[in-house]
Amino acid sequence: MSYQGAIYFSAIGDNGFALFRTDGTISGTSKIKDLNRLEAIRVVNNKLVMIAETSGTTYGPHDLWVSDGTTEGTNHLMTFGDNIDSDIQDMTILNDELYFIAKEPSPFYKAVYKTNGTLEGTKLMFSDRTHPFINLDISQIMSCGDYVYFQVHDEASSGTELWKTDGTAAGTNAVLNNEEDVYNVFTELACFKENLLFKQYAYSDKLWVTKGKSNEVSAIDINVTNGSSELRLTYSFTMVNDHLFFQGITTESGSELYVTTPVFSTLGVDDHHFFETHNTEKLIHIYPNPTTRLVNIKSIQDTQIQSFEIFDLLGKSIKNQENKILSTAMTFNTSKLLKGIYLIKVQFFNGNTASAKLIVN
Repeated sequence: MSYQGAIYFSAIGDNGFALFRTDGTISGTSKIKDLNRLEAIRVVNNKLVMIAETSGTTYGPHDLWVSDGTTEGTNHLMTFGDNIDSDIQDMTILNDELYFIAKEPSPFYKAVYKTNGTLEGTKLMFSDRTHPFINLDISQIMSCGDYVYFQVHDEASSGTELWKTDGTAAGTNAVLNNEEDVYNVFTELACFKENLLFKQYAYSDKLWVTKGKSNEVSAIDINVTNGSSELRLTYSFTMVNDHLFFQGITTESGSELYVTTPVFSTLGVDDHHFFETHNTEKLIHIYPNPTTRLVNIKSIQDTQIQSFEIFDLLGKSIKNQENKILSTAMTFNTSKLLKGIYLIKVQFFNGNTASAKLIVN
C-alpha cells in the first residue's frame, strides 16, 4: 500500500507476520511492527488502517490497527467479536472512511462498521440485532456513487435483501426487500457512473440497476446488435472508461466477450425538465396510490385521455398504452411491475399533458 512516499506491506519476518516499509532500496526497507496475521492494509484519513489477529484467537483476524508509518505511531484501535466466522471481511472505502463487515464484540451479531482510523470515528452502521432475519449473514460490500451497498441474507429462510448506507443512521436502509417464498441472491455487483449494476438469481435474464433509492430498481434488457442468438447468461462485469465489458453465453456460440456503453435513460431532455419542474397532479387523479394491482387514471377536468406512459425513475419507459374508447379515465394492471416508485405521463386529446407519481407495493 502506497503511503507518504513509501510502500507498506505485510510479510513474514523473524517473529511471523509484520508490517514492513520500503522506499525501493535495501537500506530503506525495514520492519515497523510485528502484527500476527496482518491481512489487509488501507489508507484512510491520512492513516494506515490494518486488519490483523493480535488477540490470541483461532477464529481469524478481527483486530483493527492504525499507523502513521512509524513504530511508535502504530497502535491497536479496536477488537471485534471473537467467534465462528468472526474475522473482519469485505472492505470498501467511501468519503475517506473504511467500511467493513465484522461481528459486534458482544453478543457477536454480524454487522457493518465504518471507521476513519479513530476510536470515536469507528461506528456501527447495521447490525443483525435490529433485523428480523433469524440467521443473518452479510456479504458483497462495495461503494458506488454516494453509498456503500451490501447484501443481507437469511441462511435459515433463504431470504435476501440489498442494503445501502451513506454513513448515517437515516441513510442506512434496504434498497430491495425480501420477497416471500422467492429464493434470490444478488451477484455480479459492479459500479458504472454512480449506478450500481447487479444480477438477481430469481430474475437472471436481466441486468439490474439502482442509484440507491429504496425499492427503486430498473431492469436492463441486453440487446446484441451483431448477433442473432439470445443471451442466456451474463456475468463477470468489468468497467473500463465508459464501457461495460462482460462475458455472455448463447446457445449458438457458447461463451463470448461483449462490450456496451449503457444508457440508463430513455426520456428526452424536455421530459426530464417537465417531471422536475411541473406539478401537474391536479389535472389527473391516480388511485389507489400506493397500489398492489389495479390503478385508475382519471382526468379531474373531464378531458379525454389519449394515452399514458409509465417510466421508472431512471427514465426508462416501462409501459405505453393508448385509450381506445376515448374516455376520461383509464385502468392499468400493475401486477407485472416490480415494487417501487414510477412516473406516469398522461397525454390528453386537447394536447395537454400531466404527470404524477405512482407507488407500487
